[in-house]
Amino acid sequence: MNPPEDGLSSKAATSPALFNRCVLNWFGDWSDQALFQVGHELTQSIDLDRSNFECPDTVPVAYRGLQLPPSHRETVVNSMVYIHYSLQRYNEKLFKQQGKVTFLTPRHFLDFVAQYVKLYNEKREDLEEQQRHLNVGLEKLRDTVDKVRDLRVSLAEKKKQLEQKDAEANEKLQRMVADQRLAEQEKTASLEIQAALDKQEVEVASRKKVVLEDLAKAEPAVEEAKASVSNIKRQHLTEVRSMGNPPQGVRLAMDAVCTLLGHRINDWKAVQGIVRKDDFIASILMFDNAKQMTKALRNKMRNDFLSNPEFTFEKVNRASKACGPLVQWVSAQVNYFDILDRVGPLKLEVEELEEKALNTKADAKAVQNKIADLESSINRYKTEYAALISETQSIKAEMSKVQFKVDRSVRLLDSLSSERVRWEEGSKSFEIQISTLVGDVLVAAAFLAYSGLYDQTSEKFLQRECKDRRLTVTSFLDDTFTKQLESSLRFGNPILIQDAEHLDPILNHVLNKEYQKTGGRVLIQLGKQEIDFSPAFKIYLSTRDPSATFAPDICSRTTFVNFTVTQSSLQTQSLNDVLKSERPDVDERRSNLIKLQGEFKVHLRQLEKRLLQALNESRGNILDDDNVIETLETLKTEAAEISGKMSSTEGVMAEVEEITQQYSIVARSCSAVFAVLEQLHYLNHFYQFSLQYFLDIFHSVLHGNKNLAGQTDHNVRRDVIVKDLFINTFKRTALGLLQKDRVTLGMLLAQASPYKMDKSLIDIILDNSVEGKDLSSDPDERDLAFTQAKKIGVLKEKLDAVPAEDWDKFFTEELAENAVPPIWDDRTEAMDRALLSLLLVKLFRMDRFVPAAERFVNEVFGSGIFDVVEDLKETVTQVSATLPISLVSSPGFDASYKVDNLVERMRVKCTNIAMGSNEGLASADKAISNAAQTGSWVLVKNVHLAPTWLQSLEKRMGSLNPHSDFRLFLSMESSLKIPVNLLRASRVLMYEQPAGVRANMKDSMSSLSTRATKSPVERTRLYLLLSFLHAVVQERLRYAPNLGWRGFWEFNDSDYECSAFIVDTWIDGVAGSRTNIAPQNIPWEMLRYMVTETYGGKIDDEGDFRLLSQLVTSFLTPAAYEVDHKLVDGPDGGLAVPSGTNLQDFNAWIHRLPEREPPTYLGLPANAEKLLLGDLGRSLIGNVRKVTELLDEGEQLVTDV
Repeated sequence: MNPPEDGLSSKAATSPALFNRCVLNWFGDWSDQALFQVGHELTQSIDLDRSNFECPDTVPVAYRGLQLPPSHRETVVNSMVYIHYSLQRYNEKLFKQQGKVTFLTPRHFLDFVAQYVKLYNEKREDLEEQQRHLNVGLEKLRDTVDKVRDLRVSLAEKKKQLEQKDAEANEKLQRMVADQRLAEQEKTASLEIQAALDKQEVEVASRKKVVLEDLAKAEPAVEEAKASVSNIKRQHLTEVRSMGNPPQGVRLAMDAVCTLLGHRINDWKAVQGIVRKDDFIASILMFDNAKQMTKALRNKMRNDFLSNPEFTFEKVNRASKACGPLVQWVSAQVNYFDILDRVGPLKLEVEELEEKALNTKADAKAVQNKIADLESSINRYKTEYAALISETQSIKAEMSKVQFKVDRSVRLLDSLSSERVRWEEGSKSFEIQISTLVGDVLVAAAFLAYSGLYDQTSEKFLQRECKDRRLTVTSFLDDTFTKQLESSLRFGNPILIQDAEHLDPILNHVLNKEYQKTGGRVLIQLGKQEIDFSPAFKIYLSTRDPSATFAPDICSRTTFVNFTVTQSSLQTQSLNDVLKSERPDVDERRSNLIKLQGEFKVHLRQLEKRLLQALNESRGNILDDDNVIETLETLKTEAAEISGKMSSTEGVMAEVEEITQQYSIVARSCSAVFAVLEQLHYLNHFYQFSLQYFLDIFHSVLHGNKNLAGQTDHNVRRDVIVKDLFINTFKRTALGLLQKDRVTLGMLLAQASPYKMDKSLIDIILDNSVEGKDLSSDPDERDLAFTQAKKIGVLKEKLDAVPAEDWDKFFTEELAENAVPPIWDDRTEAMDRALLSLLLVKLFRMDRFVPAAERFVNEVFGSGIFDVVEDLKETVTQVSATLPISLVSSPGFDASYKVDNLVERMRVKCTNIAMGSNEGLASADKAISNAAQTGSWVLVKNVHLAPTWLQSLEKRMGSLNPHSDFRLFLSMESSLKIPVNLLRASRVLMYEQPAGVRANMKDSMSSLSTRATKSPVERTRLYLLLSFLHAVVQERLRYAPNLGWRGFWEFNDSDYECSAFIVDTWIDGVAGSRTNIAPQNIPWEMLRYMVTETYGGKIDDEGDFRLLSQLVTSFLTPAAYEVDHKLVDGPDGGLAVPSGTNLQDFNAWIHRLPEREPPTYLGLPANAEKLLLGDLGRSLIGNVRKVTELLDEGEQLVTDV
């Protein structure tokens, strides 16, 4: 089993047999050896072995048993172990900085390794597929280049042929004209011998016909063979060249061709050498049968090759597409020679007949023969001339077609040149990507496995992810939760379970993936039943509590995704908000340009992908495929247009970004302010501030800000926004802080502000080693204090330049912050002067550090920043109906009367509910439901008594859809049981006991105003004495535990009320119906005893109890009814009781008391206040230092990551 830390005891209690009858064996986290061995085994399926790998010296060793130097696989697995352990160390830093507990379990490591194997295989396959596409595209382009080169060669040859044909045609024309002129001159003389010549020509013509017919049969076969040879594809020829041991048909065909061409061959290598020559095909096409063929060669060819039954086109062509046409060509050449050999004698015979006819008739018919020859020649010239003209036109048409192809191909290649260069570079980078794939996938897998545990809108994100299927949203508090879970498991719908800080055990089988396969069905246990399980099922668990901690067994069975806001995301959000508010034109242009550039980039990637796809899908010669060429031209044109548009937007984007950067100071300020607010909870449990709380402040600064009204200068408006952001944050947040912590917040915000100041001075002030002293109380420490101060670099040479009388005034002045010696020059900025003053106050007048800190904060933000006025009505208007207002007060002080007063002033309906019983819980729920519908108010008192109800209330408020006028007030004492989520989801107002004896007595006397008018008249003075006692015992708590009390005893108004009841009881018993009684007749001993026991019941320290008894005895005395009786003695004359007898006289006396009483009123030494102020200063420094260190550690964590 895998119980959480505190779950073992419950398992032992519910299943004792597990521990009574079993051996308990503890397994902690896996050792480095176990992690390494598991990682090594699970990565065996992928190729991680590198024979030439040398491990760098910088690789850290995580597995202590690693053999050095490690192999490549061992190095990768060792890195996995190192990453796992490094995250454990990071978690320790995270716990120290944020107090968050994050568990890493072996399941995370297993997930890490599984993700690595999966990603490695996927990414390698993707890379290889991309490389194949690139290579095919590049090969097509290279092939096109070769084809264009061949076309240009062909074009040059055609041009030469055209020039030759033109010359021949001109020559024929001239000869034809000359012969015709001569024939006309000789025609008259040739008529007589024409008949004889006609007879002989008939015979000659018949012989010629036989010869021409034989030749006509052979020449087409030869031309057809040549055409077949010229159509031999390059890859087929390459295939023949690459054959090491060719088939018999291939060898026979190639031997025949080489023999016919006149080559002497001994083996296949010689044949390969001939075939590899560039002019191999050309030599075949240019073969001259009449010159190169002999009878001996003809006989050899017939005997050695043509007679071989294997030497046929069909058999050889099956063996090689290149050799089939070559067999045809060999056969045609041999047959052509046979015809030439046979026709030869016939030609000679024709010539002899012609010669004989001419010789016999030469003398008689010389002229006739000459005319006949001329006319025959003329006719032949005409035919040949027409043929030449036709051939010339054909060559011109073919040249035009080839030129068009060349021009289009050149344009295409030129336009694709950039893609070709990029693809070639991408192809070259393939090896680099493959070599870095191991590390890239390692980082990616680690991110997937671990990053969710560490640091933006979860439900919207899930709804986008599950848009194709219905997302079920529920919680463990939902009555139909089990049915909804069952439905999702059956039908494969995703389910989102909200507020899952604590998991229902019904999910154990689901999270453990305990499936069962039975008869083709997949089942899973849900409660006591087994139901069908759909593989499409997904479960999402969400919590809004950022402080929630999950046990290791939950961490190991789920994948965490942290949606809490980060500083960078807040900066981005703030920048967008301020641009929309201040520069909507720039924001719109910026958004449009970013969107446009994104669309352009996507479109370009798609076009490039289509370019490669078109090249990959083309078959054969792409120059012959018009569709491919047109597609490529269109795609390239579109890409060029988009590239042009992108270039044109870059200039505009640069201008927009320049304006945007001017508002980056606002974004950085927002991030800094929220970082301070986030860390305040380390000072007090109730200082919990949500992102929405901060955004409300930010939006109030941007919209409806009176300081921006009428201001049009953008720079001035920006500066106002920054300043008001800090001031409004302080004033609104200060209402939720104790008085002593307000200066702490002011110091932290001043430190976070973007204003120019020497922040190294703040570091010195916060430095623990720089000790703070109060020389006004201890002047003997002066020399030591100066010695230590001179060790500080910024003060080293400045202290001695101050006149002695200035130092004396500084050390003796009560308000020392007004008499700080000026150790700076005129060039020093005002804020740096304030910091130097603060440093001197710490070093020499620690009792005035808090006022000096206030003065520094005033210097940074303005003099009115600490003028915080609590206006509950304004708070009510600021918050929404779904945001409760929490009134938090110290124990014994109830601030709910402020709500009652506001209700009376605003004349609204408000229902008051007091917690402390089950009936109170039900009444509160009912009152909230009714008020949410009607728009009235609800005040629930003492909610600290019902922390469980508060948890359900926070979740209920999130789903409540109340009337806009509805408001919920919660009064509570400061208790750690108040849920963090409720505090973050409400507006917290902090209330303290009235500070000082005067304020305390005013409050306590006002509560007895109706009873103080009762007789006897001595009763009212007794109330005054009791009120003074109550104020003294409470005010002494400010000095605890050093001076006032040794412990922080929780004296409260109930003690005062009980003591007043005791006074009433005994006075009524003694006085009866009389209006006066003698002070000596009051039972003082009984009253002193009862009051001492009432207040002393909380004290468990003998010294403090004895001190309380002394205070009660000194104040509750019959001498207090004497004129000029001194309640308190002191060097300033002490404090005498008033002379009047009614409540008005006593209230007037209270009003005349000093606002801040001297310590002697409390029975403390005169310097007690100075000691208290010194302690408050040290506490202030300690708190600022604590939060600053947390902020610095947070920044360091980000830097480390």
